[in-house]
Amino acid sequence: MDFDTVRFVTEAIRIGVRIHHHPSLPTYEELVSSGKLNMIRNEVLKSQLTIYVNRFQKYFEWGIYLDSRDYSQDFNKHLRQYFSPLMMRFLIDSHRENTEEQVSISQLKEMCLDMAGYLSDPKSLYHLSNVAEIHSILAQAYEGNLQNILVPLIDLVHKELN
Repeated sequence: MDFDTVRFVTEAIRIGVRIHHHPSLPTYEELVSSGKLNMIRNEVLKSQLTIYVNRFQKYFEWGIYLDSRDYSQDFNKHLRQYFSPLMMRFLIDSHRENTEEQVSISQLKEMCLDMAGYLSDPKSLYHLSNVAEIHSILAQAYEGNLQNILVPLIDLVHKELN
């Protein structure tokens, strides 16, 4: 069989990991909370900073973002029926340490790998599809925010500093 079980399990576990960027602008937040935002004299820059912060606040309140937590939790709960949480930690650590190629099927089987059970469960595709789709939607939204808001904001800051 041409199926790479180690890679499949590794990718399935990775897709269930929910990592999201939470922008932090402590200097901006301090200027706002102290009432000193007017120290920024460039009105366009001030406006773009405010738009950036507000856009990400709305992003984190967006229904799809909030739903992604539930989808990820459901997906991971489903995975744990077939893959031990120890396996998940092992694969994440091996990826982080770039030792993935050393991971073997026998190591995974020692950690309660039930690949046949996972593949035969009709709910597996359902959960995998949900998480993949929600990640895709969030990635597109994040990329749009990055290109339409953050890149122009950084350009304004560069111009202001030069």
